[in-house]
Amino acid sequence: MKKILLLLVIIFLSHPFLRAQQWRFVGLEGRSIEPAKTSLIKDGLCTFLSSHDSNNKRDGKQSGKDERFRVSINSGSVIDSVIVTNFDGLKFKYTYTYDLNGKLISILSEIFKEINWENLSRWSYIYDSNGNKIAELSENWDGSLWVNSRQYAYTYDPNENIISSLSKRWVVNNWVNYYRYTYVYNSNKEILFHLIERWEGSSWINIHGYSYSFDSNGNIASEIFQEGVGSELINNTRYIFSYDSSQNLILKTEGNWDGSMWQNYYRYSFTYDQNWNKVFSLTEAWDGSDWIRKGRYVYSYDLNGSLTIELYEKWLASQWINYFRTTFTYDSNGSLTFGLSSYWDEGEWKPNQRNFNLSDSYDRTYSYQGVEINIFYSTSTNIRTNNTLNLNYSLTQNYPNPFDGQTTIRYFIPWQCQVQLKIFDILGRDIKTLVNQEQQAGSYEVGFNMTGIPNGIYFYKLHAGRFIQTRKMILQ
Repeated sequence: MKKILLLLVIIFLSHPFLRAQQWRFVGLEGRSIEPAKTSLIKDGLCTFLSSHDSNNKRDGKQSGKDERFRVSINSGSVIDSVIVTNFDGLKFKYTYTYDLNGKLISILSEIFKEINWENLSRWSYIYDSNGNKIAELSENWDGSLWVNSRQYAYTYDPNENIISSLSKRWVVNNWVNYYRYTYVYNSNKEILFHLIERWEGSSWINIHGYSYSFDSNGNIASEIFQEGVGSELINNTRYIFSYDSSQNLILKTEGNWDGSMWQNYYRYSFTYDQNWNKVFSLTEAWDGSDWIRKGRYVYSYDLNGSLTIELYEKWLASQWINYFRTTFTYDSNGSLTFGLSSYWDEGEWKPNQRNFNLSDSYDRTYSYQGVEINIFYSTSTNIRTNNTLNLNYSLTQNYPNPFDGQTTIRYFIPWQCQVQLKIFDILGRDIKTLVNQEQQAGSYEVGFNMTGIPNGIYFYKLHAGRFIQTRKMILQ
């Protein structure tokens, strides 16, 4: 296994591309859609990709080629710091600071040398009165002071969808245009087109374009990736998405443009358990006449539904062979505290450097590259009213349970977001939608009657922002 010397830290804090999306499947990671985000720190040890976020209040899923899970890193606590160890034993620490409203305002990255942590880089964020991020600044430590590296500015439409993002880099004591991103939406606030341009001395040059379509449920139906050639955008890759009756993604087909038509390339199929946890992700390649197995992810969970093992296997000589795995450990609150990556070699698991793709319950997503990660939390921020503000999403057990016809569900959301509360039977069929609207932060109580519905085991599922939780109830 090749040793990787770069520690890649990607902080996608509610990327604007995701702002208008409400795709139901959690966990798709893919091609970076914003090449301008990379900013190499001087000593070459760390590459930081800008967040390009608006700290949005809507859920979103990114399409792409890598089907690995995005792991829930906590059940509502605020991240204080993360320590990442890479293949060569180098340790990096990322410390997070928040304002009184719980908005992330800075990230400090450090490297451990001998007995001390030494500065590497830092990011700072500014928000408008609506909580949308309007500016961010990246700086590198030169040994004695902070030096400008990148800056980003964001604009929004009246619906608070991001419509443009401009990045600049610091060159010879001046800010110089670098990349520009523009976004177009439909009346449902779903993104239709995303254009990336690079500054070439005196004009903007097309780099990439992304076009999207959606089904009647608001799920992404297709994505087309195009490459810039001169003033034109040329087709490159297309993804087609299919969903089950519970709106879980079950199939994604990837095709390449051959100059005149789309040709099959890869397809990815997904299987879920009765709690809608993804348990398998199968990758197949098109050989010109049939789909051939290439690899699969197998996922294991604890009793709380938290991912504990992500195993990737390759299909070789008509059997599944271990390739790499990642294990996750949680504390008593269900918060992820430790992750370890390894690869299979000569009959044993050995340290392996990989991306840990993580998300929290506040619409913030993170990715760290290393062999292991350790995550530390603060139980609260400095946000206070008369008491410490509750920052945890929660879904309580329905009462009474078991029940005969009438029962009540209570839940709490700490931020304004799109909320959906649904009931499903044991086969995953949609029985009833109790809530489907954007709601303000606060506690909610929903009473409902299931008279006339057959007795048995049912599930109710709360989807609020990036928070998803399912509980079981018994009708008797």
